[in-house]
Amino acid sequence: MEARPDNDVLWARSLHFTHRDGSPGLAGVSLGVRQGEILAVGGPRGSGKTTLLRCLSGLVPVCTGEVWFNSSPVHTLGPIARERLRRERFGWIDPEPVLVPELNVWENAALPLMLRGTARRRAKVCALEWLERLDVGDRARCRPRALRHAERQRVAIARAL
Repeated sequence: MEARPDNDVLWARSLHFTHRDGSPGLAGVSLGVRQGEILAVGGPRGSGKTTLLRCLSGLVPVCTGEVWFNSSPVHTLGPIARERLRRERFGWIDPEPVLVPELNVWENAALPLMLRGTARRRAKVCALEWLERLDVGDRARCRPRALRHAERQRVAIARAL
């Protein structure tokens, strides 16, 4: 295998992924993203956009191909290392926001920081700042079930940021 280029932060080559039902998800996708570059992924429904992003972030392992992030081979990482990479380096916002129902809004937003070892008080301050910026600060003590869909999405964005 060839090492990834030094000037790319995220690099993928010949990604292939097959869903559990046997249907193809990706077939030979390659890309490179440089520091400061913004990349948009577009295409029709079912074309593999979400599958590609899940493979790039390590959420699911690729069947074949290579994924490199900051000179680290994501495609060779085990499940625990991929989980740590996602928690520390990637923010994921699912189309249907997944929040922990037992936690209130600010706790959901602060969860990644606390999992990283940030003190609860500092994590709360940071979470509340993002929630205010995203116009859901007044819902900080509510449980996810009390939120509208758009509010749950903004909480998921705050958590990702």
